Amino acid sequence: MRINLNFRKRKKSNFSEMVDSFSGKTPDKTLSSDLSGNEHVLRSVFQHCSDIVFRVVPIKNNVNVLYVYVDGLCDTKILDEIMSNCFILSENEERLTFEKTIQKQLAAVAQIKFTMNVNELIAGILEANVAILVDGESTGLLADLKGFEKRSIEEPSSETVIRGPRDGFTETLRVNTSLLRRRIRSPKLKIESFTIGEYSKTDVAVAYIDKIASEAVIEEVRKRVGSIKIDGVMETGYIEEFIEDLPFSPFPQIQNTERPDLSFAEVY
Repeated sequence: MRINLNFRKRKKSNFSEMVDSFSGKTPDKTLSSDLSGNEHVLRSVFQHCSDIVFRVVPIKNNVNVLYVYVDGLCDTKILDEIMSNCFILSENEERLTFEKTIQKQLAAVAQIKFTMNVNELIAGILEANVAILVDGESTGLLADLKGFEKRSIEEPSSETVIRGPRDGFTETLRVNTSLLRRRIRSPKLKIESFTIGEYSKTDVAVAYIDKIASEAVIEEVRKRVGSIKIDGVMETGYIEEFIEDLPFSPFPQIQNTERPDLSFAEVY
């Protein structure tokens, strides 16, 4: 039996309106050169979020560096090393600039991105990046120091086999796309990314082989996935409801699997 869920439009609270103001629904806001002002903006957005960590590290010449990240999603060991190295570096140099901090500490250990946009900074923090702000600089930095716990690759209990590979998909998107890429070592394997969910911001990938999959079908999938408007996506059933032709049909229209080898076979 399929249950159709109707999502009613709820009246937004003041806090929801404030969050929406930093989610692209209002004109973009830019960072200032005042570190305390930038910190106040971020704290106002992340108020009542006990898992958001704010760490202020003083360096030479009364300059402070602010680190903001989600506790449990970042590798704090690497972060602590960077913070201590920045302190040592500031003691050995006359003036520590933002560019020197990036060049000597972060570029070698993580992917980095500069931004002056508050919305991009907040989105980066929620995507398990570390935001770094320096007093006197109006440019922020997002460092990819992801380090959250994830389930190891193992055989799906619902699809056991006697012969064949025994690895299965997990809850981590990039682990799953790597399992496909290991089997299809061709640049014609295309993996397009989407972000779905007003609040969950769930990453969704559409995989296909160029010149084999129908262009009309690919474009229709892009259109249907890109037009999904929902509060959050907890599992694939939420997406199925939006992309099926006949959601009330008793016959299956979408195949589900936890096995990358079956997915590999179906994209050909």
